[in-house]
Amino acid sequence: METVADLEYKQSMGIPVSSKTVRRVEAQINRVVQQSKYLQDAESRAEKNDAFGEIAVGNRGELFTVGESGDIKKISIGDYNVEKHGPALTINELIEQRKFNPTQAYDPTLTTVIGNNIGMSKISEYIQKIVASVGSSENSTEAYTDLAGIVGREAAKRPTQEQLQTL
Repeated sequence: METVADLEYKQSMGIPVSSKTVRRVEAQINRVVQQSKYLQDAESRAEKNDAFGEIAVGNRGELFTVGESGDIKKISIGDYNVEKHGPALTINELIEQRKFNPTQAYDPTLTTVIGNNIGMSKISEYIQKIVASVGSSENSTEAYTDLAGIVGREAAKRPTQEQLQTL
């Protein structure tokens, strides 16, 4: 696949470059720019959610590790074994893999995972906020009735002579 440098070299040497090749390279450049923006947005969300040091967890609950060949492996939490699979990657490590590992460049799955994780401190804050709001709520009920209604209900609660004799 030709790069921008290849095209510039060909043009400087007077070698014709097809418009199809130029469009393909432009599409690649646009993809690089767009994916770079997505990653920056995901990093901003991870920072806001205090998630950099947290273990990266995928949308379906999978963990991420680095395989022997340097590629990223997804492993379900139930199947994960640190001795067999190695350490699970944190969000920060996943960002590094996404940025500097050529096999992971522009992987939208990793970008989504990076942006969707939330740190434990943010979860704790949210739980504390909910607990505080629950503790301060009040419920009250008021009912009005006439004296005859109260006397009737009280009489209905008392057992009759016949009921007492059957016991």
